[in-house]
Amino acid sequence: MEIERALLADGERRRRRQQRLTAMLTLRAGFGLAALAALVFAVLAFGLWFAFAGNGEQFALRIVAALALVFAAGQLLSWLWQPPSEIAGVTLSRVESPGLFDELDRLCAHYRLAPIDRVMIGSDINATVVQLPELGLWGRLRTTLVVGLPLLHSLSPEQLRAILAHELSHVALQRRLFAAWAAQMRAWWHRVLMAMEEDQTVVGWSATRMLAWHAYDYLLDSVELAHLEEFEADGAAADIVGAQCLGGALIEVAMKERYLREEYWDAVMSQFEYPAQGGPILPFREMGVGVALGFRRSEQAGRMGELLQAAPGLELHPCLNDRLAAIQVAPHSTFGRGPSAADRYLGKTASDLACRLDRAWCMALAPCCK
Repeated sequence: MEIERALLADGERRRRRQQRLTAMLTLRAGFGLAALAALVFAVLAFGLWFAFAGNGEQFALRIVAALALVFAAGQLLSWLWQPPSEIAGVTLSRVESPGLFDELDRLCAHYRLAPIDRVMIGSDINATVVQLPELGLWGRLRTTLVVGLPLLHSLSPEQLRAILAHELSHVALQRRLFAAWAAQMRAWWHRVLMAMEEDQTVVGWSATRMLAWHAYDYLLDSVELAHLEEFEADGAAADIVGAQCLGGALIEVAMKERYLREEYWDAVMSQFEYPAQGGPILPFREMGVGVALGFRRSEQAGRMGELLQAAPGLELHPCLNDRLAAIQVAPHSTFGRGPSAADRYLGKTASDLACRLDRAWCMALAPCCK
């Protein structure tokens, strides 16, 4: 009884802190964007006025000063115009994976959400739901689910359902109506701050120094908000699929991600240094076998304790130990049996998707790959 009361109190504390951070960060982002837009207009207007005001004396000097002001306004405008990046991945149709789309339809119906606009297969061991305006910075918000092919190879169908429920929980709980646009505004302001920091001009250097304290506080508060949103989404997903299933999926993802990063991709890249005869390097085509057999033979399967001891940093996800504790699941070893989610939902389509991801990977990271 005491444990239940403590968990309820902790959940209520997190909920209140999440609400405060959401409101505070949204207000700061809105004020920052409005102030920057007003500054662009003011500098541009002052530059034009300064160029043509007066009685013709020192006209050339005024023109030079006005051009400098117009240049500064252009720099400010380049920071403000920061549309989100395009989503990387391969579009998946309902015909190619009817089972996956049916599962998404059931989860959307449970949360009373509109169907997902687009499903894409990515190259990371991750799943995420992204909402982006159709016209860059405005327009109807289109919802895209990106599911990594490595994730599909790493999880069972039940575990994948838990991850999908978690991702759709973000939309249901934190990205509806005005809240969705508030999240867009916060992300927009973060991109503006990053553009300022990357600007190597005098204007950029000055603005970065002036707003250094704000940018750092905004980053820390954004990370804390992201953690609180993850805990909330975990709780909602656990209500659908069960805490044990969700906990097992989180453990499986963490362990497989480390295996792929520390062993699989190292082995792939070593082939460039010591190329083997017999054909091109196709990491995504071989990933299904690599995850199914390589992980069990590797020492990664016995190193779960290291993942649980990892200290939280500036990552957008809380550490594994805290997430398991929040849903009251004890750490445990997981060894998948039966078909993977890729086998269940993609079938023969997995080969075509892997081929397209291999081609994109070769073009981006391995120009010598043919």
